[in-house]
Amino acid sequence: MSHISYMLIAYNKYMKYSLGLDIGTTSVGWSVVNLKKDRIEDLGVRIFERPENPKNGESLAKPRRDARSARRRLRRHRQRLNYLKSFFIKNNILTSDRIEYVLNPEHNHEYNPYQLREKGLTEQLTPEELFVALYHIAKRRGYKSNRKSVEEKDAEGGRVLKAIAANKDVLSDWNTVGRALNNDQRFAAHKRNKADDYSNSFIREDFLREIKQILAKQQEFYPQLSDSNIHLLLEGDPEHGNDDGIFYQRPFMTDELINKMRGSCPLEKGEKRAPKASYTFEMFRLAQDLAHLCYVMNLDDKIKDSDPEWKKHKIIKAGRNYLTAEQIQLCLDKCPCVNEKGASVQTGLPPSFPSNNGRISPTCSLLSTEN
Repeated sequence: MSHISYMLIAYNKYMKYSLGLDIGTTSVGWSVVNLKKDRIEDLGVRIFERPENPKNGESLAKPRRDARSARRRLRRHRQRLNYLKSFFIKNNILTSDRIEYVLNPEHNHEYNPYQLREKGLTEQLTPEELFVALYHIAKRRGYKSNRKSVEEKDAEGGRVLKAIAANKDVLSDWNTVGRALNNDQRFAAHKRNKADDYSNSFIREDFLREIKQILAKQQEFYPQLSDSNIHLLLEGDPEHGNDDGIFYQRPFMTDELINKMRGSCPLEKGEKRAPKASYTFEMFRLAQDLAHLCYVMNLDDKIKDSDPEWKKHKIIKAGRNYLTAEQIQLCLDKCPCVNEKGASVQTGLPPSFPSNNGRISPTCSLLSTEN
């Protein structure tokens, strides 16, 4: 359970007080401290139900999120196919009437897309056959994920990755996905995946390599298929707003996307807020956590004034203490680059340094992403 703590210092005509909030996923703890009399005026906690499905623990927003993702996926799928149609019409390869004829379910028996994909590697295709082959690949582009490490642990994702690994040997025999699906007996029963059966899975790079081989051969017969036009067909032109290429993949995260999501700083006009996914923000959080760190020293019981190790660090004040700006800066100076497992931070303080969180050793992971 994650918690966010806040403290607000305020004044009224009766007293100077601070309001502390500890905000969690199922509760909000609060307390009011009278700063003049140094006492707690009141405290309590509000408890509420966790916003999740009690049957499986999933978020209540998951159905809406899944539906939204499905709408976006279908919309982009439709845009890619419409872009392929407009490409054939714009380059005078096919008319819109012929495209409607080819896509009419009543004429499906006239074109076998798997055979046409294999034929297009070595022979000339008619405009209708070429459209069917490319349209068939554009509809199902293969597997590509930014979450492979997560899906390896997932039961369904693990089956997909296992099938992909097994089909690598198949491609070594047939070179392209179309040839494998059209000729290999392992795919004779069905060409596409079924429910809970992902044996016909291939990665997207395999489909991209196949479609490039088909277009490279058809360049010999269609002058409209220049290198620049093929690039537009496959990748689009994102710099000029065309991201409908049949193999275009929106980047997972870029500097431009991060900057679009950054708000304006309320304190400095004309400046953007620091994105959370940045080293700058991580260093700020580290400095903030260190500034809030409070430790209690009992010089009579813990240490002696003559101890050279403690004199070296100038820790001579009994009672409640906070790190100085120099000590915080020392931590930042010795902090290496943040990695995916957290930052190894050297505090510059003696071993077994007592604090309100137990003990801090000279090296501690204050920014661990797992905590």
